[in-house]
Amino acid sequence: MKKSKSEKSKQEYKSLDKNKKIQVWKRTLLFFIPFFIFILALSSITLALHKKFEMNNFKEVETRLINTPIQIIKQDFTDISSDLLTLTNQSEIRRLFDSQGNINKEILDRLAMDYKMMSGFKSKYDQIRLLDENGMEIIRINLNGGNPAIVEKENLQNKGKRYYFYDAFKLEKNQVFISPLDLNIENGEIEKPLKPMIRIGTPIFDGNNKKRGIALLNFLGDSLIQNIRENVNIVNINELMILNSDGYWLYSPNPDEEWGFMYENKKDVSFKNRSPEEWKTINSANSGQFETESGLFTFETVFPLLEGQISTTGSGEAYQSSSEELDREEYYWKIVSFIPAENLQKHYNKRKIDAVILLFIFSILGFIAFFKIYINYVYKRINNKKIIESEQKLRESNIIKDKFFTIIAHDLKSPFTVLLGFSEMLSTNLDNYDKAKQKDFIDLIYTHTKHTHKLLDNLLAWSRLQRDKISFHPDNLDLLNIANEAFALASARAEKKKVNLVNKINKDIIIYADNMMLSTTIRNIVVNAIKFTPEYGSVTIDCKTITDEKMNEYYQISISDTGIGIPEKNIPNLFDITKNTSTLGTNNEKGTGLGLILCKEFIDKHNGNIVVESEESKGTTFLISIPIIGK
Repeated sequence: MKKSKSEKSKQEYKSLDKNKKIQVWKRTLLFFIPFFIFILALSSITLALHKKFEMNNFKEVETRLINTPIQIIKQDFTDISSDLLTLTNQSEIRRLFDSQGNINKEILDRLAMDYKMMSGFKSKYDQIRLLDENGMEIIRINLNGGNPAIVEKENLQNKGKRYYFYDAFKLEKNQVFISPLDLNIENGEIEKPLKPMIRIGTPIFDGNNKKRGIALLNFLGDSLIQNIRENVNIVNINELMILNSDGYWLYSPNPDEEWGFMYENKKDVSFKNRSPEEWKTINSANSGQFETESGLFTFETVFPLLEGQISTTGSGEAYQSSSEELDREEYYWKIVSFIPAENLQKHYNKRKIDAVILLFIFSILGFIAFFKIYINYVYKRINNKKIIESEQKLRESNIIKDKFFTIIAHDLKSPFTVLLGFSEMLSTNLDNYDKAKQKDFIDLIYTHTKHTHKLLDNLLAWSRLQRDKISFHPDNLDLLNIANEAFALASARAEKKKVNLVNKINKDIIIYADNMMLSTTIRNIVVNAIKFTPEYGSVTIDCKTITDEKMNEYYQISISDTGIGIPEKNIPNLFDITKNTSTLGTNNEKGTGLGLILCKEFIDKHNGNIVVESEESKGTTFLISIPIIGK
């Protein structure tokens, strides 16, 4: 079954050694970090541009929305004026009063029924009223929650002391009075629940054009405010405010802030007092948009009065008259849409979270992509290196094989030639030789046989090492004992050449090593040292502790001689089977050419090392380093 690329990458990564894995991570990070910085910068720029675009979009939307109420209000005031003038210009109104000011009851009842029908049809007038010249209600229709009702005569009220009666009654024919938007007052108290109200009045005249009272519509301010709110507050993050010309809230997201001018204890509760700088900006222009630390303000000024309409300052008191008349430019409301900074930030934060999520996803995908690329890259390099190493090993193997057969063909052939020659001479001419001559021949046969045996031993040991057939069993060993044993086995050779053996190893040095391998290594090097040291020289063994650049600790065993030394050019070849050759000692002692090679491979098994320091005619020092375990 074919493996996916992901599974293949995982297997390739698992097959890498620790150093190669670290290399993959380093290479991945080396290219991923600039990639990450690039997409981070790109994300930041995109976010900044998006924030700017979004803010511009908010501003455009808010500007469009805030213009809508102007048309709504103008249309409402046009309709109201039309309704009012329709009422007052009816012929029935002119015939309602006689020349003495008496009221025709029949006409009054018909007008009451007409007004009731109008109230049900329009549904936006809380009250439709006719008041006589003294301010006494003669007709009042209450909307009554959508079920208009004619108020009985005994329940009618006198409104002669209310500012809107006085302000409307003093007008001329076809002039219309528009009251400020305020709260309805019944029986001297602010009506509960609160009823925002605009009173629209105009004088009524009899057939002789004598002023006999006023017609009055109580327009429900709630319907106007609701209409504005629905058309402006549609983006869900803005707050709508309607302010009068004195900076008081007619509508606020916080109802407790509304109608401050109507209550004695709330006269200071106004937008003007709470945000004086913002109010100054808003009240200084008909429209505009500006940002503060609080948020984004968009405002538009509404001038509700039409041609021929007048207004006054009105009064928050039940029976207090208006203080002054207002013209069209003085009667206005401020429609303000406000987006708090936290709402703008919340919108931006949402985009930021989306950007962070996308950044995270792209970063993960980018990292995985770079990681896979470098796994494949490293894996291919390793495979290429393995191929090169395999080819190199194959070449080395062929060279070693050739050397191996050369040793067998040459080094074994020579001693066997000697053995066969002397054996034949003894066998053929034994009776012709005296005992001394026979002994010489037997000694020569023994010496060559021993050398051949040693050569075969080394060849077999080396062969087993190449096939990993020699067991490695490290243990805690007494180094002083191993050195003493090596000197004891070499003492006969040393005495023969009068070479002094010096053991400087301290007691209680415990080294973790394979007994056979370490003993063989020390013995071979000691024997080699004796071999190349002239008479009356010395061979010294010592040990000290060293630390490498990675703070790893080693026991360093040194074996030094006062021998003939090694030419510098030959030192690199001492442990190379493809280049090493056997050299005769100072007394023509023969070697196998494999001893030092075996020593090197034995020490490699311990993760140690052998270094040679030598100078011709001054001696040689072999430095054997074995890691200190558990110190």
